[in-house]
Amino acid sequence: MSDDTEQPVPADFDWGGGDLSEESDAGFDVLRFSIRGQAFAVEATLVREILALSNANAVGSGVEITHVPGLKAPIRGVAMLRRQAVAVLDLADWIGLEGSGTPSDFTPRILVIEHERLVAGILADAVAGFELWPARVENDAKQTLSAPILDISSAARWAPGGVLALLDIPAILEKVAIR
Repeated sequence: MSDDTEQPVPADFDWGGGDLSEESDAGFDVLRFSIRGQAFAVEATLVREILALSNANAVGSGVEITHVPGLKAPIRGVAMLRRQAVAVLDLADWIGLEGSGTPSDFTPRILVIEHERLVAGILADAVAGFELWPARVENDAKQTLSAPILDISSAARWAPGGVLALLDIPAILEKVAIR
């Protein structure tokens, strides 16, 4: 499959309406997604692209992850994106998330994130869309997170369906030594 193939966007994807260029007094834009039923968000300015994960039953259906012997969790493998090898992180097993994985009507995704020229992919079961993260958040929701999720999150807030954890991308990349 060519690395430049256009990826399908789910029909219910929320493009939001915010300005993704900079923070404001109202807050900043985040991309909301889920991993095994837990809702997460990542700052939208860190998201380089969203890719469909390859389906073994469909030729040319998405990006493939190549497993490399000796890699330690959370690195699941590498994906080739336009001639660049990108480590793909499986946060679910690393932080002990249990629960159901991808609903049958969703295609798993790889969120390609970039921070200070470091690039990595994060496996996601579903991507919900963009939304505004408020500038001021009461962090009482953060105390409900498990220790492993708390360890990789910079903030949390109440959202429909439970707690939404904002991933601390610099800390995650440091912990897995992606440099």
